[in-house]
Amino acid sequence: MDIKDLNLSFLKKLKKLNNSTKIETRKKVVAFDIGSSNIKIVQGMYFKNKLSINKCIEVPTPDDCVDDGDIVNNKKLLSTVQYILEENKISGEYEKEAIKTPVFINAFNIIHGVYKGNQVIDISNNLSFPRGSRVAMAASFTYTGAIEPKISVVNGKIISKPVIYKVNKSTKQLEKVVEFTNIDSTSIRAGLSSGDTVYILYNIKLTDNITEKGSACTSILEVNSNKFPATVKISDESLPDLY
Repeated sequence: MDIKDLNLSFLKKLKKLNNSTKIETRKKVVAFDIGSSNIKIVQGMYFKNKLSINKCIEVPTPDDCVDDGDIVNNKKLLSTVQYILEENKISGEYEKEAIKTPVFINAFNIIHGVYKGNQVIDISNNLSFPRGSRVAMAASFTYTGAIEPKISVVNGKIISKPVIYKVNKSTKQLEKVVEFTNIDSTSIRAGLSSGDTVYILYNIKLTDNITEKGSACTSILEVNSNKFPATVKISDESLPDLY
């Protein structure tokens, strides 16, 4: 359902929830796509006639609010939208024109690489390890809604179920949320709040079979069909006997 098809009474109420913000030639805007299954809200900023997107939220549409493309419960839907806007600190002028938005992945600022400890992730893709090594990997991102992460590895394998952590807002320490359901995939729908900083920690083992110089292992994090690869180089060195 396109936003322009929403009835006018709902739009008038919705517009009151958003305050336009202008700094010089900047204009903050918000666009809505309300469907029978999901509500999508995008916040962007116009500057010198160019639009940048800084927030994309997707949540399930409440029951009995939209029927076959028509809004049938304005009050309940308005209350839901207001909650989403306040919870995610979204404001701006209602944008009537269509906004070309990125795929909704409900995770922002995603980085993926070798875990160095203390919430530090090396994303240089330049680290080298002997063949057969075990390497700690990590991804971090800002959580905004349900996601289904998957991990695949080329020239290596995952050796334990990845664990999902969030940064405790008081102690700033990692707090365990849950393990992956499967060794390479899971669904995150509970235990996190929008705005949480999330870490996925896991271990991989590099292949022992080096066929040529310059071999590498690539671990690919896929979040709602978006891929974020992290690569480590594999050297032909042998591991110590007791490794």
